[in-house]
Amino acid sequence: MSLTAIRAAAATIIREVSAVGPVYEYQRWTNTWEKFLELFKDANNKINGCMITRTRTPEDESGGSGQNVRKHELKIVCVYGLKDEDQSEIFFQDSIVDGICSALRAKRTLNGTVRYCSAPSVETVGHRMFGKVLCHYAEIIISAEEMEKRKA
Repeated sequence: MSLTAIRAAAATIIREVSAVGPVYEYQRWTNTWEKFLELFKDANNKINGCMITRTRTPEDESGGSGQNVRKHELKIVCVYGLKDEDQSEIFFQDSIVDGICSALRAKRTLNGTVRYCSAPSVETVGHRMFGKVLCHYAEIIISAEEMEKRKA
């Protein structure tokens, strides 16, 4: 498979989590915070979205039969508008972060695109300012392992 297919499969699985808004297969950036935040508005006009990016891909020759093992480390960044009076942290933690983790855990081959995908690891949870909007923020890490034939 390819990184493109692996990333697309992860995005498809995350999109199946009903609590999640827009999901992007790359790190989004814009010239203004207003445009950036527009990218993450869900159907209810709430900041609620995810981005997927690769952080590293160690590769070794342990695959045997002329194959290398490639382990793509993917970071899933989640943002959700904070509203204390609505107890938004509970929804963010339970429905979005844990919802994504459960969905990924249930599909350890990422819909058949990889040999194996690690259990998701929630690496960062906190708050971030995006422009003038305070948001819940989380980073979830998975490692997707594929085999690649060595070139002669």
